[in-house]
Amino acid sequence: MRPKRRKPQDRAFRPKTARSAAWAGLNIGEANLELINTIRGAWRHDGAMANKHTWVTKWVHWLAAALLLFAVITNGDVTGALFRPSAMQFEVYVGLAMSVCYGFLWLWSRGPGGGTRLPLTAPKWESLLSRGVHTGLYLSIAAILLTGFAMAYLAPTDLIVNGPAEQILDMTSRFSFARDAHEFFAGLLGWLFAAHFAGALWHWFVRRDGVMESIYLWRSKKNA
Repeated sequence: MRPKRRKPQDRAFRPKTARSAAWAGLNIGEANLELINTIRGAWRHDGAMANKHTWVTKWVHWLAAALLLFAVITNGDVTGALFRPSAMQFEVYVGLAMSVCYGFLWLWSRGPGGGTRLPLTAPKWESLLSRGVHTGLYLSIAAILLTGFAMAYLAPTDLIVNGPAEQILDMTSRFSFARDAHEFFAGLLGWLFAAHFAGALWHWFVRRDGVMESIYLWRSKKNA
C-alpha cells in the first residue's frame, strides 16, 4: 500500500516558526504565527550585511572560548586545587593561558581587528547592550583570573587544610575575600555568557544582519 500523501492544505500554514513550534510540542495558531512573523519582519535588518572578522580574530575568539570551556570543566572544585598543590599549579597554568589569549583578543579587537561588526544602522540600544555585555565579559574574566592568582599566591600561608579529607580547617580573611570574589565573578560570567549567547541567536534568527556569520570559521555566502 502506498503511503498517504499529505494534503496541500496541511502545509499551508507551516513556515519555519510553525515547524519549530511543532518540534517543541507547542500549539501555535495561524493568528499567532502571523504575529510572530510580523514581529520578526519588523526587526529584520534591511541594510548591508556585517563585514567578516579577520581570520586572526576568528581563530583567537574560538580558541579563547575553548579555553574558557576547559577552565569551567576543570575548575578548582573539580581538581581539588585548594587541597593539592599540583592541582593549584595546574589551575595557574590554565589561568596564564587564558590571560594571554583574552589579553591578545582584547588588544587585537581594538586595533587591527576592527572592533564591532554591528551595522551602522543598528539601534542605539542594541549597540549599548552589545558593548555592555562584551565589556562585562572581559572584566569578569579579568577579575576571575586576578582573584584566582591571588588565591594561588596566598594558599601556602593563608590556608590550612586537611588534604586527605579535602577539608578546610582555617583560612585568613584576605583569602576568604579572594575566594568569595572569585566565586561571585564566576557566577556573573555565567549570566553574561547567557546574554552573549542570546545576542548571537538574536542576530542569527531575528536580525539576520550577518553579525553571527561574521565570526564563523568557515566561509559564509552572506559575507563573501
